Amino acid sequence: MRKKTTTMSLLNLPNEIILQIARDQTIRDLRSFLITNRRFARLLNESLVDAVFRDRSAIHGKRLLLHTARTGNVAAISKLLDREILRFTGDDALLNNAVVTEPGFAVRTLIEAGINVNSKEEKTGDTPLMRAIWNGNENMVRMLLEYRDVDVNCWNDNREAAFHLACVHGSEGMVKAFLEREELEVNVENKFSWRPIHVVVGRGQVGMVKALLADPRLEINVLGHDRWTPLHCAVRRGVDEIVRLLLEDGRLDINATCAPRGNDALALAIYEGHASIVEMLLDDKRTEAKLSAKVEEWNIGTGRKVERVLQSRGLLGPKRRKASPKPMEESSVSEGKRLKSGEEPMPSGEPQDPGS
Repeated sequence: MRKKTTTMSLLNLPNEIILQIARDQTIRDLRSFLITNRRFARLLNESLVDAVFRDRSAIHGKRLLLHTARTGNVAAISKLLDREILRFTGDDALLNNAVVTEPGFAVRTLIEAGINVNSKEEKTGDTPLMRAIWNGNENMVRMLLEYRDVDVNCWNDNREAAFHLACVHGSEGMVKAFLEREELEVNVENKFSWRPIHVVVGRGQVGMVKALLADPRLEINVLGHDRWTPLHCAVRRGVDEIVRLLLEDGRLDINATCAPRGNDALALAIYEGHASIVEMLLDDKRTEAKLSAKVEEWNIGTGRKVERVLQSRGLLGPKRRKASPKPMEESSVSEGKRLKSGEEPMPSGEPQDPGS
C-alpha cells in the first residue's frame, strides 16, 4: 500500500527555517516575499538588507535608502550609513534625485541622517538645491535653505550660481527665501556679466524686483554687460512699474551711460519708443535732459507719442527731418522665448538680454 505524503505551506514553516531559506534568495525573490505577507514583511526585512549588502548593487542600494527614508526613520538610515552603504551606491546624486522624486519629509530624513546636502552631479555639477530650483519646487527650496550647511552660493559646471537660477527659473518665493540667508552674495555676477537685479528686471518680474530693492545688500547701480545698469535694462524691457520702483530709490544714478553708444536711460527710452517711461524720466529732477541734438542725429523712428512728449518739453522742434525706419530688432515675443530658454545673449552690437 502506497504511503501518503503530506506537504507543508511555506507560511506554516517555523521562522528559523524561513530565515534559512531567505539567505539563498535573490533580492527580487525576497521583495516578492515581503509584499506577499505581513509576517514575511516583518521577518525578512533584515534579510533583504543583508542581500543588498551582499550583492553590493548600486541601484538596489539607492532604492533601499529611499525606501527607508519614506518611513521617516532617521536611525534606520544612519544604520545603513554606518554599514558604509555609500561605498557601493555613491552619494553624488542620491539627494539630487530625492529632491525631485521624494516628498519633503523623506528628503529631510536623509539630510538629518547625514547625507551630503551639497553633493554635485557628475555630469552637470548641480547640487540638490539647484535641482529643486530647476524642478520649480518652492517648498523644497525653502526646506533646503533651512539647513545652514546648504551652500547658498554654490555654482555648477556651467558657471551658474544657484541664486541666478532662482532668479531666472524660480519663483518670487524662492528669491525671498534666498534673501533670508545672511551669507548670500546678492550681487553675484554670472558668466554673461549680469547680476541678479539685471536678471529679474530683464524678466519683468515686479515682485522679485521689490524683494531685491528691499535688501540693503543690493547695489542698485551695479554694472552688467557693456556697463548696463538695472535702470537701462528696465527701460529697455519697458515695464513702467519696475522703472518707477527704481526711480524711487534715492541711490539711483539716473544719468549713467552704457556701451556701446554711451546712451543714458532717457536716450534708451526714446530709442525704444516707450513714451510713458520718457515722461517718467523727464519728470525726475535728477535727469539731465539735453537730448535735442542727439535725437535729431538718430536716423530712427521713435514713434509719434514719444515725439509729442519731447516736443511738449521743448526737446524736439515741431519740424523734424523725416527719419528712416527703426533698425530691425528682436520682437518682445522672441526675446521672451530666449529669456525663458536661457540661451546666450545677443552679440555686442546690441545690449545683451540679462534674462538669459
